[in-house]
Amino acid sequence: MDEEGSPSSNLNSSLNPAAVPYHPLRNSSSSVNFASQNPYYSNPNLARNNEFPQRYHHHHHHHHHHPYGHNQNFQDFDKFVVMDFEATCDEGKRINPIQEIIEFPSVIVDGRTGQLEDCFQTYVRPTINGVLTDYCKDLTGIQQTQVDKGVSLSVALDEHDKWLESKGIKNSKFSVVTWGDWDCRTMLESECRHKNIPKAPYFNRWINLKVPYSVVFGGAKTSNLEVAVENAGLTWEGRPHCGLDDAKNTARLLALIMQKGFKLSFTRELHTDSLHLPENIFNG
Repeated sequence: MDEEGSPSSNLNSSLNPAAVPYHPLRNSSSSVNFASQNPYYSNPNLARNNEFPQRYHHHHHHHHHHPYGHNQNFQDFDKFVVMDFEATCDEGKRINPIQEIIEFPSVIVDGRTGQLEDCFQTYVRPTINGVLTDYCKDLTGIQQTQVDKGVSLSVALDEHDKWLESKGIKNSKFSVVTWGDWDCRTMLESECRHKNIPKAPYFNRWINLKVPYSVVFGGAKTSNLEVAVENAGLTWEGRPHCGLDDAKNTARLLALIMQKGFKLSFTRELHTDSLHLPENIFNG
């Protein structure tokens, strides 16, 4: 989850996690199957030791023969849209009948460079449980006045969609990226169903960054984004559980994973006829 955040002024400074030149690596597999596309998926030791299989490795002595320039995109996606919702919550209790989104943040990441290009953020007014708990306000930093002045979820979805269109994202090949499956599989899906709000089909397929993270960083099964950022050698920036800051830190992890030559693919698809998906290999 997330919260409001520091002003989105200094956005581009932090996104390339290291000053290492970004070497595109080309994966010869065209399969959309995650495991076959990434042969070290089943062998975390390969990733742990950075001993990537040959086709992932950039050979410096062949550099002058390399057919792809520095800006060649070896990813299947032109852009990534990194999202991290904050929602109504209470300590140790379920929110009934459903949680509701209160912060709707989004960060565009270039699929070639890993650079953070733009940010979107709006506060959303909960219509079922309109008063935030003290726990929720403490966790997210979001204040009651901010959600009172917020927009409805349907307006937030529409504004975000128009923003993506204005940035040319909808004409590009892009994927939504989240830390975990909760944002798209549980949160957005359940609230849209409950309130009968339509959502764009690009929310029904996404990349759960925990999947490639656990491959690249040695099978670490951490669910905590802050811990994951630190374990990857980055320094957390901003406020934990501020939605926009969570999304920006997730975007920095994404950039680092790209920099290590990992080719990303969708990890999860929501079959709209059923909210309760069978558990599978990609589930967190």
